[in-house]
Amino acid sequence: MTIPPIAFAYLLALALMWGSSYAFIKLMVETIPPLIGTTMRMGLATLILGVVLVVIGGRLPRDRATVLKLFLIGTIGSAVPFTLIAFATERIPATSAAILMGSAPAITMLLAHFTTRDDRLSVNKLAGLLIGFLGIAVLFGPAALSGIGDSLWGMLAVIAGATLYACTNVLARTLRGVTPVAAGTAAFVGATLVLVPAAFIFEDPVGLARAGNISTASWVALAFLTIFSSALANVIFYRLVALAGSTFSSFNNYLSPPIGVIWGVALLGETVSWNAAAALVLILTGIATANFGSLRAMLRPARVSP
Repeated sequence: MTIPPIAFAYLLALALMWGSSYAFIKLMVETIPPLIGTTMRMGLATLILGVVLVVIGGRLPRDRATVLKLFLIGTIGSAVPFTLIAFATERIPATSAAILMGSAPAITMLLAHFTTRDDRLSVNKLAGLLIGFLGIAVLFGPAALSGIGDSLWGMLAVIAGATLYACTNVLARTLRGVTPVAAGTAAFVGATLVLVPAAFIFEDPVGLARAGNISTASWVALAFLTIFSSALANVIFYRLVALAGSTFSSFNNYLSPPIGVIWGVALLGETVSWNAAAALVLILTGIATANFGSLRAMLRPARVSP
């Protein structure tokens, strides 16, 4: 498959938007509770995607099985993991959240081995999996040794979010007969329907609105997450898959963790500990090892017919 030059621009844009989201989530939760912030983010992003869908003349799916599947994807792929990550960034640095989220591809490979027939674990995938999980263990080490505390709960929340992302990746492979923007919009609608009542049950949106204590930084972070990390990233991702395929699109997993670390350091002034740096290297090495065949094929020069 020939990769058009614009696909590389899309890949970089996607990695920038998703990689930066951890720093902006941490800014958001400074004055907006995690569940309320995630609900506002998803609700506004749903409106934006809905407008895009109308403009392009698309339609939401009506098939019951597809609608239920997209509702599940929206719930476990957006609503719950976004909330978990917001919960986590109250307790751990954004850099650590970005690094740990790099484990999602490894977890996806493990799940795919047991749930699909055409994506089994090979030797290089198994090696990459072990290296990636070693990276997670290195990052978890100090927190685990100090006992159950906020930092450990935060890390566990990110791993839970990464696991849900992995489940979503496997489930999304079974979607048929629905356009990318329609699928994304429907999934976001499902996520919002779950989040709105949850926000009123577990947090106090009315009290937050009355208090009026939301900072400008949190509003800006919420706007960025809504427009770029959610709505625009969704459109770009599906466009990238259509242009270059899912394998090429998955390479944003190499870029997002280091970009997340850079944003955490530059925007929030965080420092990167030795174990965080080692974990980043190990997780990225694991992803590269697992995808060695795909990378080699991607980098191999195209043959020119005589």
